[in-house]
Amino acid sequence: MKKKQTKFSMKQLETAKNTMIGNVWIGGIYGIGLGNNCVRVYITQENIRELIPQEVQGVPVEVILVPDNLEPSQKLLSS
Repeated sequence: MKKKQTKFSMKQLETAKNTMIGNVWIGGIYGIGLGNNCVRVYITQENIRELIPQEVQGVPVEVILVPDNLEPSQKLLSS
């Protein structure tokens, strides 16, 4: 049976993102932001993917692998 998808408010998404920022201290995380009804965690090392929680405060977490050689002006512009 498919799980019903919840539409989260911006406040819920921001709270979940801030919780993730405050609680996840793993080397190889490039950044944490918001996606389409989820928290996005940008990683530079594939091997840390399994260390990232699948959800935070009920909000799904999407993990995205990014090149580890991005210049600051290129940060996350392609996502």
